[in-house]
Amino acid sequence: MLQQPEFGRRLRQLRMERGRSQAELVGLGMSAAYLSRLESGAREPTPRAVEYLAEALGVPVEAFEDLAGPNLADVLGMVFTTSDATRAAEARDLLTAALDGTPGADATTRWLALSELARLYNVLGEHERERDTLVQACAISDELKRPALQAQARLQLARCYRHLGDAAATRDTVREALRLGERHQFMVPPSDLTRARLMLVSAEAELGDIAEAARLSAQVCDSLTTDRGALAAEAYWTAATVAT
Repeated sequence: MLQQPEFGRRLRQLRMERGRSQAELVGLGMSAAYLSRLESGAREPTPRAVEYLAEALGVPVEAFEDLAGPNLADVLGMVFTTSDATRAAEARDLLTAALDGTPGADATTRWLALSELARLYNVLGEHERERDTLVQACAISDELKRPALQAQARLQLARCYRHLGDAAATRDTVREALRLGERHQFMVPPSDLTRARLMLVSAEAELGDIAEAARLSAQVCDSLTTDRGALAAEAYWTAATVAT
């Protein structure tokens, strides 16, 4: 049987693969505190605890004898189906371990994994880690020479810079993404394009180029297909703020 901390990593891997929370494994003979300490590696498992966990997870006891190497594609698929925001930290840790443990994964899968990991960092408010992850995603998309991925990674990165309060980096990164879209004419959802331009308006205004911000905000308002909804309200509010 695996010793700690490998046992804890294997337990969490098996639990997450089956979409189970820690609370769902708690029962007679398995307290929440003990289970948490098992996963963290702070307590050695007893044979009885291993039997209980194997039965609760529907796996043989032998599943705890080897630390199976992560498959990045499998972990990514599992994380994509995790809709519970309270499990974002677990999904982040699992995806981070899978990325570190599969350096030979194909570049497209790694890009997808980095993009999703950045989203999880955003949910958790860890914006500096989100930024570093998206810088990696941008580098991979550049290596792949796939404009749609290049633009998507840059739009995510621009939003992250916005959270970090870096207006200059926000402006430059959005401009890059928009140039890629215009040059390669790939499909971008209109709402994403509008939000990107509004982000650029905000950055230009913060940097003091009010004339450019006004020009861009007028373009955004002219491009709206409807004057109703949250996005239209944001566009008009932005234009009014710049005008003021």
